[in-house]
Amino acid sequence: MKRVKSFFILLLFILFFLLQICLYSAGEEQKIMNLSLDQAIKRTLLSNRTILNELDNMSNARLSVLSSKADFMFKVSPNIFTNVYEEGKGYGGGVRLTKRLPFGSYISLNPYIGKSEGDFNSGVDILISQPLLKGLSKNYNLSGVYQSEFSLRTARRNLYMTRENVIILTISAVYNIIRQNKILDLRESSYNRLKGYTETAKIKQKKGFATALDVYRATIQLKQAETLLTTSRFQYLDARDNLKIILAIPLEYKIEVTAPLEYEFAKIDKSAAISTALAKRVEIEQVNDMIRDYQRKINYSKHNLLPNLDLELRYTSSGFGSSILDSIEKNTGKIEMSFSGSGDITRTFEKVEYERSKVALKSAYRMLSLKRDEVKREVKNAIRNLNRLEKNILIQKKQIHDAKGKMELSRIKFSHGMANNFDLIESEAQYREAETHYISSIIDYIVGKYQLKTVMGILLDEFGF
Repeated sequence: MKRVKSFFILLLFILFFLLQICLYSAGEEQKIMNLSLDQAIKRTLLSNRTILNELDNMSNARLSVLSSKADFMFKVSPNIFTNVYEEGKGYGGGVRLTKRLPFGSYISLNPYIGKSEGDFNSGVDILISQPLLKGLSKNYNLSGVYQSEFSLRTARRNLYMTRENVIILTISAVYNIIRQNKILDLRESSYNRLKGYTETAKIKQKKGFATALDVYRATIQLKQAETLLTTSRFQYLDARDNLKIILAIPLEYKIEVTAPLEYEFAKIDKSAAISTALAKRVEIEQVNDMIRDYQRKINYSKHNLLPNLDLELRYTSSGFGSSILDSIEKNTGKIEMSFSGSGDITRTFEKVEYERSKVALKSAYRMLSLKRDEVKREVKNAIRNLNRLEKNILIQKKQIHDAKGKMELSRIKFSHGMANNFDLIESEAQYREAETHYISSIIDYIVGKYQLKTVMGILLDEFGF
């Protein structure tokens, strides 16, 4: 009895374990996300990994700006010292206050107090250094700051363009899911119709109203439809996985998307669209900023041709006494002034850098001209693509009407024994192809309108950027 009881306890434990697994699996299958187009775009702006990488790049660029400005910030450097020597030991401390100014001035203030062998020592060291030639320029001294600020602006524009690209990818991915789902439905309906044609042909063959060729023809077309149906299922799953990766959604989740399929043919003024693109595209703004930065570098390189010539003023004061106040009262000081200069006479390296900066500026102007032409071409291509899709939609709509009429007529003739199934199967294939091209043309047109906004530089205006 004990063995039987133990066996039932073990069996109950196994059943409970299996039940937990089933419940967990059911929970996994219920992870379904329903997303509209707007929700998908909002999620991609928050979660897309490429966008997050660009945000990190912009944060790094912002930190670089702070780092480059740190050299011109007020600095306080406390210091403590101790000395051990034959007669005894001494100790003390002080603080160094320094400040570098944009016009090259360097100011240092270093008061200190010490004690050794019962006497106090106090003093102050003040240094003012001023470049008279090369370092006197604000553009020269702040070159690192200006370069880091340019990098920050570039990072911001890269983030903007990344958001723009990811949004159009998201829109395309959402509509591709809808496209593949629609095509899947169409091919399932076509497969079911062809399956009915095949069964009808087999029945008619038995009764002598159809030939073996009719059956073979229907069977071959049915197998082709089955192949297309299988392909569509895989394409639909791939389209969903592609969107999950863009939105950073775990691949084990199931997603369902919705997006409007209503459309209106757009009336587009080509000249106005090009003007808007030239004014709004951040790529052009980036090249213009690059030109300004190269002009700054030319001025920097030209100024760098000057030699170093620095003026230094130093005031030092010190005194000894039995107390701190006594040592301060006994302070005596002196003022020193000196000039120093250095620099290669030939200035070969500096001259080469100056010439290279002028060449880089010329290249940037050519890049601006090229970028403007590329933007114009992209706008024209986007408009031409929309015009082509408009014609395709009208053509496919007419083809659907004609193919459907042909299919209905062929079905009536075939059912009354007035024709074989060749016309019926051919019209079915034409009807299926017309429907597939029609839905694809509509979706391509909707996505094409978003792509036109992208090349015009106004896509992110809709999302508050």
